[in-house]
Amino acid sequence: MGKMATQEALAGLEAKMNQMSSSAGPGDTAALQARMQEMATKEAVEKLEERLATLATKEAVEQMQAKQESAADDAEDLAERLTKVEGKLETLGDDVEDLTDRLTEVETA
Repeated sequence: MGKMATQEALAGLEAKMNQMSSSAGPGDTAALQARMQEMATKEAVEKLEERLATLATKEAVEQMQAKQESAADDAEDLAERLTKVEGKLETLGDDVEDLTDRLTEVETA
């Protein structure tokens, strides 16, 4: 129920209670007041439940974002390592080439 609709319903109940209390006995008025309090309590509980759901959703989103950031950092670290390995492989390939050239020179000498 929307906030305005709830307020209108409470205002209507209050008006009805006032109207009835002028012709009703003290027991009837107490019952109406108890009913109004119950409705107000229900509305407060609903609002709290909505707020808790919102907070839980926000927390879940924040946790997912933290995991995504961590995964992005890990991917960046892996990319840097891969770049280093590629550089080492190139150096190793150059060394193998040099050794092959030297071996060819030794064999032909």
